Amino acid sequence: MKRIIFLITIIVASFNAFSQTKYEFIDIYGEKIKGIFSDTTYLITFSSQNCHQCYEELSEFLEENKFWNNSNINIFIVVSENKTSISNATFRKHYYNSAKSYFDKLTKQQIFYNTNISGDKAKLFSYKYDLIGEPKVFIIVGKKVTMLFYEKFINQEKDDEILLQM
Repeated sequence: MKRIIFLITIIVASFNAFSQTKYEFIDIYGEKIKGIFSDTTYLITFSSQNCHQCYEELSEFLEENKFWNNSNINIFIVVSENKTSISNATFRKHYYNSAKSYFDKLTKQQIFYNTNISGDKAKLFSYKYDLIGEPKVFIIVGKKVTMLFYEKFINQEKDDEILLQM
């Protein structure tokens, strides 16, 4: 009987751990997005409350290192703003246009809106982050997710394990 209770506890704990890492995005049209990740994926958080100079530097870094033109890399912008604004189609288009002003190769298929927002915090995967401050870059390779502050991301050496070997 103790073994059964132990097994049930492990199963419930595993299920809870998995369900806590779920995330949900909506696209510019308000539709839910799932299954977008393959190869190496970079998710860049975007908020009107973040450092705008940081976005310019991120954009230059992606351009100089030919990330936009690499078929093994997927780049997405994840808008993290309050729920009221991302539920409004006009605001979603505004955020797309704002992000596009920094990342000119961005398409409507590459921008998502994080719906997991609570107050001035957002959650993505198992990470919580502030909406105000510097942008974060989530690097997804296979099932491994790493969050870096933008400055750490752009200051990496090319042979660093986090960057895709080009």
